[in-house]
Amino acid sequence: MKIISKEVVCLKFDFKNWGWRVVTEIKAANNNKNNDINNIFEWVKFYFSQGFSVIPLHFGTKEPPKGFSWKEFQERLPTEEELRKWFGSGEWRNIAIVCGKISKNLVVLDFDSLELFEKFIENTPEELKEKLRKTWAVLTGKGLHLYVRVKNSEFLKTRWFEGVDIKGEGGYVVAPPSLHPSGKLYEFVKDPHEREIVVLEDEEFEVILNIIRKITGHDKEKQGEFRELSDSEILKIADLLKPAYRKGNRELLVGLYLAAWCYKKRISKESVVKIAKILAENDQNEDREEKLKRIIRQIEYHYSKRYEEYLERTGKELKSRSGIQEILENTLGEQKALEILEQLQTILGASPYADTVFGVVDLSRGLYYLSNPRKGWIVRAQKTENGEFRYKEIVAECAPISVTVYENPLTADRKYEIEFTGLIRKKIGPATLDEIIAWLRAVGVVKHRRLIEDALSTIISAFQRSGKAEIKEEIEKPGFYYLDGEIKAIKWKVNEYTIEQLKDALQLLDKLRNIWYSHLGARFTTIIKWGIVAPFSYAIKQLKGTYKIHFPWIVLYGSARTGKSTLGKIVRAIWGLQPDELSGGHIETKARVAYVVSQTTFPQIVNEVSDVLNNPDVRERIKNAIEQLTLRGKYHGGQYREEPALSPLFMTTNGAIPLHDDAFVRRIIPILFTKTDRLPEETIRKFESEVLSKIDVLKYIGFAVAKQLLQNPLLLKKEWHDLATHILESLWREIGEEPPKWVKELHEGESIEDATEYFDEEIRSALLDEINTLYSRYFGRESEIPESLKDKSDIEVRLCALLYNGYLSWAVAKSSEEMLITTSILQVLRKRDVQVESLKALADRFGWEYRKMKVNGTPKMVIHIKIEDFAHFLTGYGDSGSSNPSNPPKGNEGDGKQKKDERTSKNINIEDKEDIKLDDTDRLILDCYKIIAPSVADYEQPKAFVKLVVKKLGNSNVIKERILGLIELGKLPDFYKQGVEDFWNEKEVSTDKDENDSNDIEKSEEESSNGWIKVRALDYIHTEINGRVIRAFPEQVIEIRKRDYLALDEEVRGFLIPVDDSDDSGGDSS
Repeated sequence: MKIISKEVVCLKFDFKNWGWRVVTEIKAANNNKNNDINNIFEWVKFYFSQGFSVIPLHFGTKEPPKGFSWKEFQERLPTEEELRKWFGSGEWRNIAIVCGKISKNLVVLDFDSLELFEKFIENTPEELKEKLRKTWAVLTGKGLHLYVRVKNSEFLKTRWFEGVDIKGEGGYVVAPPSLHPSGKLYEFVKDPHEREIVVLEDEEFEVILNIIRKITGHDKEKQGEFRELSDSEILKIADLLKPAYRKGNRELLVGLYLAAWCYKKRISKESVVKIAKILAENDQNEDREEKLKRIIRQIEYHYSKRYEEYLERTGKELKSRSGIQEILENTLGEQKALEILEQLQTILGASPYADTVFGVVDLSRGLYYLSNPRKGWIVRAQKTENGEFRYKEIVAECAPISVTVYENPLTADRKYEIEFTGLIRKKIGPATLDEIIAWLRAVGVVKHRRLIEDALSTIISAFQRSGKAEIKEEIEKPGFYYLDGEIKAIKWKVNEYTIEQLKDALQLLDKLRNIWYSHLGARFTTIIKWGIVAPFSYAIKQLKGTYKIHFPWIVLYGSARTGKSTLGKIVRAIWGLQPDELSGGHIETKARVAYVVSQTTFPQIVNEVSDVLNNPDVRERIKNAIEQLTLRGKYHGGQYREEPALSPLFMTTNGAIPLHDDAFVRRIIPILFTKTDRLPEETIRKFESEVLSKIDVLKYIGFAVAKQLLQNPLLLKKEWHDLATHILESLWREIGEEPPKWVKELHEGESIEDATEYFDEEIRSALLDEINTLYSRYFGRESEIPESLKDKSDIEVRLCALLYNGYLSWAVAKSSEEMLITTSILQVLRKRDVQVESLKALADRFGWEYRKMKVNGTPKMVIHIKIEDFAHFLTGYGDSGSSNPSNPPKGNEGDGKQKKDERTSKNINIEDKEDIKLDDTDRLILDCYKIIAPSVADYEQPKAFVKLVVKKLGNSNVIKERILGLIELGKLPDFYKQGVEDFWNEKEVSTDKDENDSNDIEKSEEESSNGWIKVRALDYIHTEINGRVIRAFPEQVIEIRKRDYLALDEEVRGFLIPVDDSDDSGGDSS
């Protein structure tokens, strides 16, 4: 046979649109090396080299040669001799490739038409479509074969859909250059010698299955073939039914009930007809021939499409109707009917009718539980040696006629919905087995309380084993889940939205980033990115597995009143959720953690978590929840039940977090907030009235994100921050705009050292302020210092005065040199917005001794420390442990370098007037002046000086009096006096003056070279302006662009004091 030319349909790639298109071309088949029918044995050898099991078919057909059994080649590969025998003789044959495990897990998608294939491609995600482009594709008579390999043998089974077959185990496909029965050749779209068959991941193949179900309109594959009953089974059934095959019962027994039963159980029509003919042979009635014809017509009807359409149209089922049992009981009696019914179910499977269900309890003793709907009983019965069933006890006066099992695919939990008949005719559930039994007892139908649990459990198992129970997968918790290759939204509706609605939402998000939260910079962006991906964190674990951390939780920690919880509300607003907040108490135990994270996949806000995070058991549970799919949580029925770890937590705290736990830190995104992140009260009120009340519009971002990921679940394979960037960019393009630059930002987080230093200073400052305030209350500047304390530092004098007089509620003097600190110190710190989880944590932080000692006669766990050491800790000199320098720096000591400030109204020499004695507090105040005076202009000096002093010594009136005293003594400039009065206790000067000052600064800095300015930080600073991150530690001198400095919020700028270029003290420029 010679083929000169032919018209073929050829599939090409349209790379411009990254899609597929179909065109018609004329080709010379004998000039196409990829599809040369005259070189068939070369093709066979090529397929064999690919590891395929190859078998012969009749030329021009899909059938093997007569007498050829190909089943063995599902288990072994053919030998080269066999291949040569089949294909090397010169006889034209078609080639078939056996699919399944034998051919290296080969699966072929067989599309009956190119139209269906185009639909398939249109619904395929881009990443998967790109992968499928690289595999083998074969044009058939009218359709196309797509060759893939799978990793999981569970996906090798053959499946049938309308218009699409998936050829796997037990199937084969005709391969090029075979001849199709239509007269066309099987042809490769691209040369298979130049490409490999792609290997699909499990989730990718599940996506393909779901697409095929969608385009074919079938949620389930077509049912398998009907099975033939063996001759012995046919004879046995006929023998069992013979006693009941009587006039008046014949058509009902065989033509209706038996035919419908066998059709439901996929028993072949031919087998049922044979049973009917055998029964008719023993029929002594004269109308037996006519009756047999009627019965056969009824059988054929039950196996016809009309019957399927009837069931589909009416929705009628067999499970609630009487069946063969009714006829058997009416003709043979109940005991004999049960005996026959049990044997029929052994051969055919469970009766689809409301017939008795048999649950085996003990085969050796013949004990059963029976659910008999005709009696309306659950009974315990014994099967005798001759096969009869004898009732022993009535367990309940009701009988299940239908059972629906609700399985949670995330856990092992099951619930049941049971329809009963008998004394009650009602559906109960979905509920647990215990809840159903409790209800039956409450309504008084249980007759044997001891047996009811075993009986109902056995009956339900019998329904499930026999296939009479309906199994449904159901998830109760709202959120997003990865199931069967798809992302499914459970109890959360993905609403449609307009481009205008999405545009409004994105514009608000941009406004939040660039105006209201510009001071946070990349920190805000990272929080938003986290919130966009957070509801899919459980799906990510389902898709990627739990071999590493795929999605961290987030912890916002640091200073109070910085809007940490508000950021959590913005995240929840993206998903249209209420701004609900939990407290740390909700997760204070392992069981509570499991409960909270099992409620939803959406993020939940948990505030004040410092204490719970420092509980090792709870922290370990949180680490497990971040990484794993399930947790042991709920104690129920004598054992712990698994709880799914669904929800990522958005945690906030004003205190420190356990940064010493490396494993914990690796599983979270810690974001530090400092006092410089606080906004003025007026700004906060404006934000709440103008913005916070309108953040509901952000929900359209959530709808758009969900739409993208539901359409393309494989996007979840990206790293979470890359995924968030990708989504944000695509949303901006969806509204026809270029994405802003900030969407690429990612906050890496502060180092452990930076965060530790910040919190150490917070604790020190809070305690120093407490001591100064109490000293001011109980003593005055002119208080006489005892002779024994005159050689002590000023801080130590005040500390001793308070200790010896019992004015410290959180500390007592153990001796003249030692003190004990109690847990009350934690309340003092909390009052000043400093959170420390425990007294032991405070001791461990600074290396202090923590032990049990008597306090006022009562043993307590306390911190034991020398008074001198604690005083040194408060001043910031020496380290924080028990070892301190013997000669702490004095306020009048430095580098010996005196600088004259030409901008001040008078030059102050703090070394003159030696007759005036200065204590440590005075020296610390003058140290602040030494830092400010040489580097800050006159108009900025008082404000900068007050801020620095308050930072170092607190804002008690004692310190203020000391400053005013130093001014009177000539140690500080006179013009400081009004500044101290204006700025002490955070009093602000007039707006006009601030504006003038700002203009002066701007004018002055315009004169500086190269547009840069040196500033000294008075506090820890971490902010962002004009796309640049600014970070500095207390007293560090850094260089920043002057336009960035002028653009800073006034509150932040007040902590960055301009210095002269000549000033090289106080830190390194960076």
